[in-house]
Amino acid sequence: MDNIKNRIHKDIRAALDECGHPWEARVGSSHIKLILAGRMVGIYPLNGGPKLSAMGASRAVLNTISQIRRAVVELDAKNVSND
Repeated sequence: MDNIKNRIHKDIRAALDECGHPWEARVGSSHIKLILAGRMVGIYPLNGGPKLSAMGASRAVLNTISQIRRAVVELDAKNVSND
């Protein structure tokens, strides 16, 4: 499992680590599935995805981080309404 997590882009991993919810990575046929609190929030290519551009992270990385952040907002809103 740790080997799988090490293959995830550092910015995606940081977003997952900082979200405050449990997460895991599962290997699919060609992608790593990112699971946040039991819910699939994104996928990341097994080959590491597109390389960084001269301007920073690739669109794939930035889009995956956005998916994670949207899921965190939904999970937090759901937890507040259940309290």
